[in-house]
Amino acid sequence: MAENLDLVGGLSVSHARASDTGQQRSHNEDAVGFYAGPGHPASSCLLVIADGVGGNNAGEVASLMAVETTARVYYSCGEPDDVSGTLADAMQEANDTIVAAATANPLLAGMATTCTCAVIHSRGVTLGHVGDCRAYLVHDGRLECLTRDHTLAAEYPDDSLAGEERDRLSNVLSRWLGLDGEVEPDLRGCTRCPDEGTLVLVSDGLTKVVSDEEILEVVAAQDPDDACVALVDMANDRGGPDNITVQIAHLAPGNAGDQ
Repeated sequence: MAENLDLVGGLSVSHARASDTGQQRSHNEDAVGFYAGPGHPASSCLLVIADGVGGNNAGEVASLMAVETTARVYYSCGEPDDVSGTLADAMQEANDTIVAAATANPLLAGMATTCTCAVIHSRGVTLGHVGDCRAYLVHDGRLECLTRDHTLAAEYPDDSLAGEERDRLSNVLSRWLGLDGEVEPDLRGCTRCPDEGTLVLVSDGLTKVVSDEEILEVVAAQDPDDACVALVDMANDRGGPDNITVQIAHLAPGNAGDQ
């Protein structure tokens, strides 16, 4: 069921999420979270999606740790003035928490995850991104991808790899959370939102089998709750080769005034 949130400044957010194991995995290593900032009404909200790295230990532990730590640190001192800087700090803390847990417990050794975050605030949307979960903005009948996959395939020009080689390298990450040292997230400063638009965060279990054009068609025609279910069902109908997670926030003029 969709959640509705009015933010300071007159922005209304209708939010929904769905996550599924898929057809070919034994358990779900994706994690997803939606958090409202402090205050009533809040001045911002934070969406996070993470995908535990397949083949490593405890991917589901790493992804949940990334989501929960990022949210906790981001809002730890209230509503931050420096959105991008605080988001980067929160993702670094998530990385360090994952590394510390993996070092302390042999059962968690090597755990890692991707992580994509979006802060919706009065000036628009600010993103932090590591890995191959994607963020899209649907507006004016168009779908704009706001992130670039951190995979070996994405490092090559579009026409420089054959199909099979591109498919193979698209599954090899070039950045993730869980490495000792400094995180290098892509930080996209304020992307101004249209008067009415929809933010979509997805794990690669969706984008492996559902095209951008199909995502646009579903999101533009349905409310966030129905669109989340429809996209997960579509991926499962096509074999569900990986865990599938979708998080959608529709933005529109709301009722909360400036406070």
